[in-house]
Amino acid sequence: MQHINKALSIAVCLGFSFTMTGQAPFFVPNKDLSLTSEWSNLEGYYFLSPVQITPVISTSSHLVILDDDLNVVFYKAFPRPKNHSGIGGVSMDFKIHKNGLMSFYHHDGQQGAFYLMDSTFRIVDTLTCINKFTDSHGLQILKDGSYYLLCNDSRYADLSNSKYFNTRKMSTRTEVRGTGSVIQHISKNKKLLFEWNAFDHCRYEDEILVYVDNDTMIDWGHGNNITITDDGNLLLTLRNFWQVLKISRKDGSVLWRLGGNRSDFTFINDSAGFNHQHDAELRGNLLSVFDNGKYHNPPLARALIYKLDFNHKTAEKVYEYKHHFHYSSDAQGSFQLLPNGYKLISWGKGNDQLLFDITQLDRNDSIMFELDLGRNYQTFRAFYGDIPWELKRPVITCFKKDGKIYLDAGPGYKEYIWSNGEKTRIIEAQEGHRYQVFVNQGIGLIGSRVINPSLKCNL
Repeated sequence: MQHINKALSIAVCLGFSFTMTGQAPFFVPNKDLSLTSEWSNLEGYYFLSPVQITPVISTSSHLVILDDDLNVVFYKAFPRPKNHSGIGGVSMDFKIHKNGLMSFYHHDGQQGAFYLMDSTFRIVDTLTCINKFTDSHGLQILKDGSYYLLCNDSRYADLSNSKYFNTRKMSTRTEVRGTGSVIQHISKNKKLLFEWNAFDHCRYEDEILVYVDNDTMIDWGHGNNITITDDGNLLLTLRNFWQVLKISRKDGSVLWRLGGNRSDFTFINDSAGFNHQHDAELRGNLLSVFDNGKYHNPPLARALIYKLDFNHKTAEKVYEYKHHFHYSSDAQGSFQLLPNGYKLISWGKGNDQLLFDITQLDRNDSIMFELDLGRNYQTFRAFYGDIPWELKRPVITCFKKDGKIYLDAGPGYKEYIWSNGEKTRIIEAQEGHRYQVFVNQGIGLIGSRVINPSLKCNL
């Protein structure tokens, strides 16, 4: 497989298929990376939640942090229930918040919740919706410790007289169950401060008909992302409406809709618009969207930026990136604008054509790196962020004895797991090999910097 990369000629395969619960993630890249000067401008970390869903369902899901050298900093595997289905046992939406806490969603096979971790990677809180099902797609934490959660609700409706659904079996049904999105604002003390319910502000006819394939139930709306806008309001992405909504945080009113059957905007320079989208963020009048594009003809995933004119109600496409292999994406994925004009794209759940799961671009859209998570693994989103506290990573030192080089991971740890499988504090090193050691920290394992003894030990 040939990978052409103008800025950085690497393609890193992480190989999650080789990981098991309780073991180290053995995916140290097998060669030194020749990074460009551009790379030094980023010193943050990448948060991933790899899981294998199709065609083989993995026995565990994972939380992973990569450092600025694309090596693993933190790793946690969650075993999945033996008879799991759907999202049972899955962990997803792993990221760090401005207050320094990390969060992830985990479903234990019975129910789901968001978990908060501190700088020691210990769980310090559990967040769930109040009297609603907790959705895996959205958590935003505010400065005062309160937070927004995306939740699920369900209601029954009589669609027997609906002209919109008359081509579907449900057009004769007097009781059709619809599941819809709810946004809850909850205080630090777990008190409900605000609730927005899609059933009160949207119509059944907002649903795009391609999703209506059941005569008794509609996956209605399917919210899959919430963010807070610069002016303090809310942005909600509704996948099955092909629509992004801006919602007043004051009274819950819908300030505008973009896309779908009732768009307040006209698309310019993008006649197709987006569909099946999974991620959106508004900065000023610029809206970034990950367009899964499942229903484009042919299917095509894109990272998009629209310039919104709120007076004339137009959405002009001012940026588009589509992979040169023309990826399509069935679900999940993300598009994040990084510092210095860089862009991070997670391609979501694709198919066999997905050679890489994550792409990072520089200012000129040259590929800085691409990651292959390996063997049908995918990550719910890819998130880049700074860590405002010091990571307590083990430090490998070298010494020479009897003409041999040894690596020492240091004292004070209960367990040592090296990238070559050894499990002692001190190991003998082989020239030409690269090494990393993992030790227990909090709920998972934290890794050292990767070293090449031939270059680093200087003995």
